Amino acid sequence: MDEREPPRNPVLEIGALQINASTFEVRLDGHLITLSAQDFKVLLHLARQAGEVVSKEELWRSVWGQADNTGFDDAIRSSIKRLRQTLEYDLEHPAYILTVHGVGYVMPKAPLLRKDSSS
Repeated sequence: MDEREPPRNPVLEIGALQINASTFEVRLDGHLITLSAQDFKVLLHLARQAGEVVSKEELWRSVWGQADNTGFDDAIRSSIKRLRQTLEYDLEHPAYILTVHGVGYVMPKAPLLRKDSSS
């Protein structure tokens, strides 16, 4: 018998972020966000594992499809930086993509959003 992974919901919602795996669309607060294909794959991988720490090595293998880790750290950091610049309200206190130092990254299932610091 063929044991396959059950179908996933094509739209993942995390806070004000919506990621549609079928159409490759990302929306933040209802606004369409443009991402590169690589950055979309990184975001989707983190979102599918929301609440779990994803190692840099796992991102490299899963998103880039590479077994050789040469240069992977810079590529992953660059992708995460672009995603944060696009998605985060406050780069000093990211809500969607958190760094777990020495390990990798985690996307919280319920991000603490600090859209308006005056309230």
